[in-house]
Amino acid sequence: MMKELERKYRNDQLSVEELRLLRERVNAMSDQDIEREMYEVWMDEEPGSGMEFTEERSDRLKQRIDAQIDVSNEKVSRHSYWLLMNRIARVAAILLLPVFVVLTIYLYQENGRMASEEMVVSTGKGERANITLPDGTAVALNSESSLTYTPRVFNKDKRQIRFEGEGYFQVAKNRDCPFLIDAEGLSVEVLGTTFNLDVRRSEKTAELILEEGSVRFHSLKAGKDAVLEPKEKLILDQETGQFVIESGRNVETETAWKRGELVFENIAFEDLINSVEKNYGVRIETDYRSDVVDSFTGTIPANNLLEALTVIGKVYHLSVLVEGDKIRMEVE
Repeated sequence: MMKELERKYRNDQLSVEELRLLRERVNAMSDQDIEREMYEVWMDEEPGSGMEFTEERSDRLKQRIDAQIDVSNEKVSRHSYWLLMNRIARVAAILLLPVFVVLTIYLYQENGRMASEEMVVSTGKGERANITLPDGTAVALNSESSLTYTPRVFNKDKRQIRFEGEGYFQVAKNRDCPFLIDAEGLSVEVLGTTFNLDVRRSEKTAELILEEGSVRFHSLKAGKDAVLEPKEKLILDQETGQFVIESGRNVETETAWKRGELVFENIAFEDLINSVEKNYGVRIETDYRSDVVDSFTGTIPANNLLEALTVIGKVYHLSVLVEGDKIRMEVE
């Protein structure tokens, strides 16, 4: 009965007796009952039912309110008017509340999901990238490298990442929150330092060279630790877990890839070709065979394959043939 009276009222179809009956029932209802009734009507109405709040309906509603409120009449004071407006505002707030609740829950869940997921930064062949972690640590990634961490727990009681590839780390200092790197066959712990780490599953060895500060290196297979000092380079045999440490290394030479260069000193031809293949992600065939003393010292570009091949070709008197993804260097 009540819903039928409401429908007739919205469509201006009430008789005088029905209007009196509706008024009595509404006056007997609490605010909560009115709010619930309005909410159910709003949610149950279909588009095109006449409930659309158009500008025309707004004007008609205002005229009806103005006609029924005589501001000069003492029985309807301004206080009563604002009381009515406050009640309408409360009803509107109740109607909008579910929308805000749903939206808030959605955003909270979405933020929680993103915070619990892992963040992965990676580079493809020939790509390089520079990133800054939430603690301020700066990392330069070389080609085909990836760094993974979980934002939710990173920089709480520790700063832990997983890493594969080659990267130049400038770790932000925080003695109360150590920086930990997990990689294939090894782990590294630092408090604030600068170093270059090169560790790949496809390579026989992994290398770490320290520029400043100190790091604790741990070989998982051998169960051995080592603390490195500046200008020391650790070379890990990934098959056995054994490692050696070399002193007096030139860090600028070891990290030349950051400047777009590959710098070599007394390197064998086969090792030179392997380095070019690794840097550019290519395969090079050659019929050149060098002897032990035929080594290479010099700089070639790390971001221009054709130029790098040209430099090597001139040094060793080789012609360069490139057919699609096939590269061959032949003796002239």
